[in-house]
Amino acid sequence: MKNTFEYHAHYDTNRVFSKQEEELLVSYLKQAAQLHYGLSLKEVRSLAYQYAQAHNKTYSQAWASEQNAGKSWLRCFRGRYNRELSLRKPEATSLARSTEFNKLSVAMRFVQVWKSRHCLHIS
Repeated sequence: MKNTFEYHAHYDTNRVFSKQEEELLVSYLKQAAQLHYGLSLKEVRSLAYQYAQAHNKTYSQAWASEQNAGKSWLRCFRGRYNRELSLRKPEATSLARSTEFNKLSVAMRFVQVWKSRHCLHIS
């Protein structure tokens, strides 16, 4: 009989927030990304520190001195929510590009394509 060892990452070691509080943080990060205001990793760490401070959470002394959540906290947080979040450097999006892809402009584009295909008798 073989002894097999399986390694499973344990991302709960540096947990500062409850599951519900972290889910609110995830929701905020998703909403910010949808509004084309994605946060950098440093901004996520700063937001987590401010969130912990506002809710009187217990956190390490390093957080207080840096006024940021620790890199190990961020690594564990990303591990817990890696299927829901993709935290990376946000891309710059111009106002013209972000306003171009709304429901009305896309629908109008499809109407134009349909009309041009209809005029050319392409089905």
